[in-house]
Amino acid sequence: MVFPLVIQLADILAHLAADTSRVEDSQLIQTVESMAPDLKSQSQSNALVWDEVSIESWFAWILIERTHGSSVVQLFSTQS
Repeated sequence: MVFPLVIQLADILAHLAADTSRVEDSQLIQTVESMAPDLKSQSQSNALVWDEVSIESWFAWILIERTHGSSVVQLFSTQS
């Protein structure tokens, strides 16, 4: 059950990073929780980190990767 939770959080953060006007820094946690109301409780019950500092750090990392290019994006956009 852990991997789907991580993927869901990553998906939400990536979605928000695509349009940063949708979220203010001070409202990131609330925005994530409104998009997936059960994610916090499921994460906590599976011993995953759920704190504002960590989630904001992950979001900042996604923004940096979007700005400077990402090997993951290149991997999925490169045709063989």
